[in-house]
Amino acid sequence: MNTKKRNLFICAGLLWLFAGIMVMNVGIPFLINDDKMFIFGLLGAIAIFLIFYI
Repeated sequence: MNTKKRNLFICAGLLWLFAGIMVMNVGIPFLINDDKMFIFGLLGAIAIFLIFYI
């Protein structure tokens, strides 16, 4: 069975988009409801993003 590389990229992109939305649904309410730790949570999220970005 052969599939085009473009179709595989689209499928992978949709899968990661869905995974990102699910993580945001859990993480954003947690950050918004916890006023004391908002800055630390935001800095932690940026640090994790940078680790995966690099």
